[in-house]
Amino acid sequence: MQAFHFDTVASTNEEAKRLLGRGEIAGVAYVMAREQTAGKGSRGRHWVSPRDAGLYLSLVQRFGEGLDPSALSVESFTLAAGVACAEVLHEHFGLDVTLKPINDLYVGSAKLGGILVESIVERDQIRALVTGVGLNLRDVARALPADASRAISIEEIIEPDHAHSFSAIPLAPILAKSVVRWNEVVIAGGSSEVLAAWERWKKPGCPTPAL
Repeated sequence: MQAFHFDTVASTNEEAKRLLGRGEIAGVAYVMAREQTAGKGSRGRHWVSPRDAGLYLSLVQRFGEGLDPSALSVESFTLAAGVACAEVLHEHFGLDVTLKPINDLYVGSAKLGGILVESIVERDQIRALVTGVGLNLRDVARALPADASRAISIEEIIEPDHAHSFSAIPLAPILAKSVVRWNEVVIAGGSSEVLAAWERWKKPGCPTPAL
């Protein structure tokens, strides 16, 4: 898996697409940065990305043969990424993450992160997927606008037994590999399997997305 590390970018998703366009990504890669100046959230929202306060990561999967966009929805890949993130955060940090439709990660009533999946479609085929993951590692509340949803970070809630993992675990490649694994389930026709896994992590009271 290729890895691209940057100090500052406008958006890791946009940087990933730029690298794809220049032919620098052949198969699977991830792009990460210490800060984003124009981080992308869902529905055109801005993802606040203070320097060294979060994990700003975009996983790229390029498909030589292409995939049929009529059979594979961005929503399915978004749910798959949510399951991947929840599993990794629980396994390595003991966090009880819940998923809120369709792309938010919560701990309790506070938002821990979000996901933005974009597909690159050429000649009626999905040629690549870009899965953006933003996670709050350290306190970001002071950088958020006054009307923003309550945010929480891993550093604020991690249990002492897992504190050593916070700096020692190489989170980006672990997350990237987990997302790839769950995306492959979707590609193999396992959207129902992904949805069942997503249900296990669902935030109580939230509706189940329709795929």
